[in-house]
Amino acid sequence: MRHARATVQMRVIAAREPDGQDDVRTIAEQAGLPLDVARQVASGNLDTAVGACEDVEHRPLSDGGLCRVSFLLCFACPNALATARHLPRIVYLFQSLQSLRSVVPAAVWKADWEAHHRRVGDLLDQHADPRQHPALLARLTGQERGLIDRLLERRLDP
Repeated sequence: MRHARATVQMRVIAAREPDGQDDVRTIAEQAGLPLDVARQVASGNLDTAVGACEDVEHRPLSDGGLCRVSFLLCFACPNALATARHLPRIVYLFQSLQSLRSVVPAAVWKADWEAHHRRVGDLLDQHADPRQHPALLARLTGQERGLIDRLLERRLDP
């Protein structure tokens, strides 16, 4: 897990308003974002398959420019952030990756999935008590489940 901790870059801002909406000011303060960008994060306008991206046009993971990498790499990207609204998807992704581990050859797991699993697991260890996972999964919509399933089938890759 030490390597995963060193590579998880996605920020998690879990503060919510009483009505269940993401708190714009808290997002802005904790993520160091301008209020207009924080509003877009809170409204879902900057959502990706696994969280939100503060700047999809300038990817820090390679040479810059429009980001065209797998959404699984969002967990390693400093442009990525997740709010409480994204946690159900992330828990489902983690459980799906655990299930995948049991059906793919060990070499495939290590080459294609292990680092992603570690990053997602580390993020959840820091931001979602395992006892919360059932309640988070209960909030997952069918559309979100389908989105994560397509992600794992690599149907969302560029």
